Amino acid sequence: MTEQSFIKNDGSESLGNDQFISLLTRHQKKIYGIIHMLIPYKPYAEDVMQETALVMWRKKDDFRPGSDFGAWGARIARFQVLKYCRKQKGSRLCFTDGALDEISRCHDAVSDRIQERLHVLDTCVTKLNQDDRNLINMRYVQELKASSIAEKVNRSVDGIYKAFSRIHLTLQNCVFKTLKAEESE
Repeated sequence: MTEQSFIKNDGSESLGNDQFISLLTRHQKKIYGIIHMLIPYKPYAEDVMQETALVMWRKKDDFRPGSDFGAWGARIARFQVLKYCRKQKGSRLCFTDGALDEISRCHDAVSDRIQERLHVLDTCVTKLNQDDRNLINMRYVQELKASSIAEKVNRSVDGIYKAFSRIHLTLQNCVFKTLKAEESE
């Protein structure tokens, strides 16, 4: 049993509230990405994300700890998108059921490959020197603009852009070499 989960009356394990919130926070971008891919109009996609989070909360006892929370959330999101689009029948803001199914199928086909590449990218980021990792953190985790980063590290904006260009090339080469090595194994 995990630290924040608990045993239900039937003997099965369930998520605790803190654990659910932690998992939802970790997977929210992926789940929202699926919703936004299927509902391109951002305000409506955000509404469906809110509804998806509520449904996930209500059904949290149905989730089996140790299984893939992101995949579970994605399934619920797809159903919420279908429900939303059925309400909007005839609206140009929604795809047909057939198109939604096709988009979802294509997404599933590439999703595992994308996750593999993201894992390789994470590994490559850890191989960067500390200064470069700090720049990556400021840009992509803290979401700072180049001008703010330049100010923080006392460098010119042009210098920051050149550093990112070098870092991106380093990461691209690392990812390419790692994936190529894995394919030949």
